[in-house]
Amino acid sequence: MAHSMHPISFWLYLIPDNISSIRLQGIRDEIIYDGGTINFPLHLTISNVVSIQPQLYSELLNLNISSLNNLNFKLRTNFKNYFNSISYIPVEKEIFNEKIYSIFKKLNIEYSRKNDPHVSIYYGECNYDQNQSIKERNIQISFNKISIAFVDEKKEIWKLI
Repeated sequence: MAHSMHPISFWLYLIPDNISSIRLQGIRDEIIYDGGTINFPLHLTISNVVSIQPQLYSELLNLNISSLNNLNFKLRTNFKNYFNSISYIPVEKEIFNEKIYSIFKKLNIEYSRKNDPHVSIYYGECNYDQNQSIKERNIQISFNKISIAFVDEKKEIWKLI
């Protein structure tokens, strides 16, 4: 797959709750083509983490993310781009971004993905036909966990820590 890659790094992710994850994985399974997508955890990226300090873990555990339940997302497909992708984006991006800002401002964590918040479900070749519809074009997603992830895109490694 030819696309720009991030250097080896750590990222802050919002993780969908169990019900949302099962729904998203089911959608991912519907579109798998020739071995499928790169195996990455379902997530919404908040920011790059420059330095991991012990207090960051406890601060993340103490964050209240209850406002991130039952949020409306819509399907977005990008084909014939530098890579093919299928993802879900917030229907009301500005309201979504305000919720994210209100949660993370206490930690002085920059919300670096405010221009393109999304939950990716697929990268690469797929059997999705743009003229056919994925059954669930609009879904609700709830997030119940914040994780730090180690990412090495070159080796196709995405590990929640």
